[in-house]
Amino acid sequence: MKKTVLLTLALIIVSTTMLGAASSAATSVNWLQFRRDNQRSGYNQFETTLTLASVGTANTNFNFGLQRIAYLPFAEPSAPVIYKNVLYTVGKSFDDGLYDTHLVWALYAMDAVTGALKWTMPFPCLPLSGVPAIDAGANVILLPVGGRCNSESTGGRTIAVDLTTRAIRWQSGGAGTPAVVGGNAYFRGWVDGGGDELISVKTATGQTNWSIDSPSGDPSVGSGALYLGGIPTVGPTLIYAQGSLSALNASNGAVKWTKTCAVGVCAFNTSGTLKWSFPTGYGVVSLAGNVVYMGCDAVWLCAVNATTGALIWKNGSCEFCVDYPPGVIDSLTVAGGLIYVRAHGGFGVVNAATGVKLNGDEDWRAPGTQAPVVNNGLVYVVTENRINIYGLCGNPLPC
Repeated sequence: MKKTVLLTLALIIVSTTMLGAASSAATSVNWLQFRRDNQRSGYNQFETTLTLASVGTANTNFNFGLQRIAYLPFAEPSAPVIYKNVLYTVGKSFDDGLYDTHLVWALYAMDAVTGALKWTMPFPCLPLSGVPAIDAGANVILLPVGGRCNSESTGGRTIAVDLTTRAIRWQSGGAGTPAVVGGNAYFRGWVDGGGDELISVKTATGQTNWSIDSPSGDPSVGSGALYLGGIPTVGPTLIYAQGSLSALNASNGAVKWTKTCAVGVCAFNTSGTLKWSFPTGYGVVSLAGNVVYMGCDAVWLCAVNATTGALIWKNGSCEFCVDYPPGVIDSLTVAGGLIYVRAHGGFGVVNAATGVKLNGDEDWRAPGTQAPVVNNGLVYVVTENRINIYGLCGNPLPC
């Protein structure tokens, strides 16, 4: 209890040090699920504050225009989701290094600009096995938890928490990263005795639509179907993936087709026809307009034409490395003409049109691999013990 109180005080101290800070904007863009949308695009086309013009002009040599304006101290925080200017994350209120039933995991709701704590909901479940998702229409947040709950081995479950009452509205088996669209949630589960299943439920009630034995992977939704396999990115006409890719009927889970990308990153159309492959590509790609961004050639960052797969530019990822030898690209987010890169313990920002880096790596140590969240003029970077909030000095908060 004492440590929980200390954490709450730490959150309050972070917010109260920003005297004179502006309140959250009256309107905001939401970041409701993993990689922002159910297509897993990793692209925020609505970002207008953080752009090459605003961020790039503040850059001098290795000094970057963005400054850390707050941090939220947690042990093992989840990637955040943001709804109506409120940031939600799950973390441990203390960490004694023991994964045991007495550890207090909690859902935290905070002002997305100032970091001021709004409320906390502890629950005795061991850690998230995926990234939370919000259904705005149903007013619930879905928390995929694995391991144990109340000292019971669960094999994983998804817990839906009402954002107004904070009551648990429903629980379901399965604990993969949910994709939420059209009042339905789709997430991975595990069949008794081994194997994978895919579950579809109504997000408002938890009523099961269907559950089937399925190919493995967390789902992406778009172009009239569900797609499984290495977190595919779904475009208007093409689906980008590594390895195995399966298309399923969203209404009943029936498998429509399964294809294999033999090497690198591949683009398939909605019928499963291979349109192109980029042999040295890897990782979860980001799709912004007609450009695909991905790791490539082991330690490089590449931009390719989304329709043809033709290379547009290539840049060395070690410009974002903290340690050597060079490391792989872990994750990408695109917003405002910029790419936010996590690579080998470092965090960098790149001009999306040219691949030119804007900031130096030495000042941007960020252990972890989760893609940054870029929303309403702020960048949220998850590390192993905090969520750093970066922004332009004076907009929206003083540094």
